[in-house]
Amino acid sequence: MTRTISDAEVEDLADAHERARTTVVPIDPPSRAHPEMTLDDAYAIQQAWVDRQVHDGATIRGHKVGLTSRAMQQAMRIDEPDFGALLDHMFMESGGSIRAADHLDPKIEVELAFVLGADLDRPDPTREDVLHATDHVVPALELIDARSYRVHPVDGRPRDRAGPASRRAFDRCGLGQPGRVRHRSIPADRWPVRRSTPCRWGRTGCPC
Repeated sequence: MTRTISDAEVEDLADAHERARTTVVPIDPPSRAHPEMTLDDAYAIQQAWVDRQVHDGATIRGHKVGLTSRAMQQAMRIDEPDFGALLDHMFMESGGSIRAADHLDPKIEVELAFVLGADLDRPDPTREDVLHATDHVVPALELIDARSYRVHPVDGRPRDRAGPASRRAFDRCGLGQPGRVRHRSIPADRWPVRRSTPCRWGRTGCPC
């Protein structure tokens, strides 16, 4: 897959996503103005936004792989997982609270957070590499927010898969510190397995 939009357009779209986040006013999906845009374009927008956040003082605290279950992929009308960075301001301690009015289209999902005890610095880590680097696993609540319209108010057209990738559907992560579990104590049928193309991840990834 290749890029179809210029670096200047990437920066403009990253600006638009940040304005949507700070003003809580949705924008048109990027594919409206750029119907030929690819996932490479979407991830370029995401990276430009993350780079700006880091430049302004944020730190990358983790990474998120989303939409791993087939049910969620069908609900979001995509056919593969997406991914993004987790910044320090996206985390909340267990028991914290947020204002719904600060978000455009908030939804909650139950997740498992893998807390690493060692760096995972291989270019193409395997599942075994991830498990070896994992110190423990905690339950987490993921708040998914939007930057653009899920369904456009003018013509009712749904957002395509480039939308979630460009914003990375992750705005806040609440980590539940109590009840941490060593990953080796989790039954094998709860670990991710690949069946044909879709990924199915244990008991998480279901819509709420």
